[in-house]
Amino acid sequence: MQVGEETPPEDAEFDDTDDGDDSDIDVEELIPEEIKNAVKESREDYIQLITALRQVKLKLGHNSRRGEELLGQAWNEFRNRYNLKSKEWLVLAQDLPHDDEVLAQGCLECPLNEQLWLIRIAKQAENGNIEKARQILHQALEICGRCGSRLWDAARALEKDLSHENKNIQELWHRQLRIPLPNAEKYLAEYESQYGIDAQVRRWHADAAKIQSQRAQIGENAVAIAAMRKDLNALTEAWIQYAQAFSSCDQSWSKLILERALIDLEEANEKQFYHLKNITQLYKKIWHCYLQLDPTCINIARRALRCCPDEIRFRLLLLRRLVGSSSLHEIIALTFYKSPPEDKSIALSAAYAVMHSSASEIDKEHFFDRLCQEFPSQCLRLRIYQAANTADISQRQSKWRALLEKHSE
Repeated sequence: MQVGEETPPEDAEFDDTDDGDDSDIDVEELIPEEIKNAVKESREDYIQLITALRQVKLKLGHNSRRGEELLGQAWNEFRNRYNLKSKEWLVLAQDLPHDDEVLAQGCLECPLNEQLWLIRIAKQAENGNIEKARQILHQALEICGRCGSRLWDAARALEKDLSHENKNIQELWHRQLRIPLPNAEKYLAEYESQYGIDAQVRRWHADAAKIQSQRAQIGENAVAIAAMRKDLNALTEAWIQYAQAFSSCDQSWSKLILERALIDLEEANEKQFYHLKNITQLYKKIWHCYLQLDPTCINIARRALRCCPDEIRFRLLLLRRLVGSSSLHEIIALTFYKSPPEDKSIALSAAYAVMHSSASEIDKEHFFDRLCQEFPSQCLRLRIYQAANTADISQRQSKWRALLEKHSE
């Protein structure tokens, strides 16, 4: 069954030869010392490490358990610290093909990457998880089926293989032809060559064409003009205005517009003709717009902060969204990453998030100890808040007594 091609990036080809078990080989010895021992402070450091580990995997073959483990660890550290580019997600998908949780995260963070969706779907189909493959495919259609046609073609191919029911395939055609898409005339002609002319379908197509024309007038034309002029500031503003124009009537389309804007900035980083000194500021503008569209989405806040790690407002937003989370490690990382000593908003948001987390009382106590060391001007306020919100009555009374004794001296 083929629901889409699983084509690896050209620079990511592997030798499929099975070289046997590596149980007697010290994998770490095959990694160059300067790469293995380097402090990973940039994207390039992680890329060097992953490249070295991929070369080790090539030498040892696919049964290199320790090599695959180290490669997986490196990828996980990399993606937790930085937003991966679309091409990098495709390489990761080749390196960790059986980790559907990772591939699902990639589809969430690069929703317009049709090839990544198709790789994930193909893996499920290969493993016999046909119903899950179908669910993922329909999820993909909901998220990014409004931007391209490959997923619609894959969905029809899958339905043809699964059920051979013409009704299901025709319903997919109907869904696609209701959506404003590039080259819609081509798909209408293909539909009519199979099913004949249908007045209702033509009306759907005409309505979709009107929306496509409106989009061109509202935003697409301005984006195209800014791109032709190679003016990145104007291009960013055009994307943002385009997204804001649809924010009240079609929020999901606004999000896809901003995803396209992020892809434009990513590609601009790789081109020499753009003036890129202020590109971080442009990223901040797009992420601020994105966060205003969806103020509750933790994933968007995480992506924004990974892109702009020094932006305190992004950290505050994420801390507030982690209230009730079990992720004490993430709260700690957010709180103590280059925090200005007197930034009370970070300290108080972190205190609130930790007290409402599922962390143990001991872990909470250690956290508040460190918080008071890092934010000494807020220490009394933090300790009062901690005491007032301690669940255990005896511990709460003990904290109040300790505070009274310390501050009555």
